[in-house]
Parts: sequence; C-alpha cells; structure tokens
Amino acid sequence: MNVADEISKLADLKDRGALTDAEFEMAKAKVLSGSDTRVGVDQPSKTSWGKVVLFVFLGGVAIFFAIGFYASNTPEGKEQAKARAAIDLCWSDYKTSRLPLGPRKLIADTCDMMSKEFKEKYGVAP
Repeated sequence: MNVADEISKLADLKDRGALTDAEFEMAKAKVLSGSDTRVGVDQPSKTSWGKVVLFVFLGGVAIFFAIGFYASNTPEGKEQAKARAAIDLCWSDYKTSRLPLGPRKLIADTCDMMSKEFKEKYGVAP
C-alpha cells in the first residue's frame, strides 16, 4: 500500500471517529516518515547503545564487587584483612604516641617490618 492510500485510510478512520485529531496527525507523521503504522505490526526496537554500554558497565562493576566479596571472605582474605588492620593500628599508635624518640623509632621499625612481611606474603602493599 502506498503513502496516499495509508493517509486516506487514516482520514477515513478519523472521519468515522475511530481516531482523534492528535492520533490522526501522529499516524500521518509516521506514514510520511516511512514507519509502519499497521495495527498489530510490532515496530523494531531501537536499542540505544548508551543503554547497552551502561548495562555492560554496571554488570562489570557488579562482578568486580562479587569477586571482591568472595575473596575477602576466604580464609586467606580474612587473614589478609587482619594483617592490614594490625599494620594500620601500629601506624596509628606511632602517630599518636607521646613517647621519646627512641621508643617511637622502635614502633616505626616494627610497623615497617610488618608492612614488608605483608608485601612479601601477599604481593601487594598493605
């Protein structure tokens, strides 16, 4: 069916009261733009690439957090978290200590040693 026939059908539907003026104008615009206006014909969906990229990105973030959550709940992950907490506490004590320079140096050396052992054992800095 050509464009003129489609518009004629739409005008007939409008004249019989099956379409409002706004519906007629919208359908006519679709016909003129080349869109299929037949009833029951599904329009092909137009996938926005932005939505696809966002979906893939959010899926990647979710997988990243799931792996991190799993890794932190393994026995090694829990041990690593405890070692990090101990190193953080060591440096916190060093920073807040009011001890003389000699004992403070001992605390700093101990914290450095703990950090070095952590890096050797886990391959990353604490």
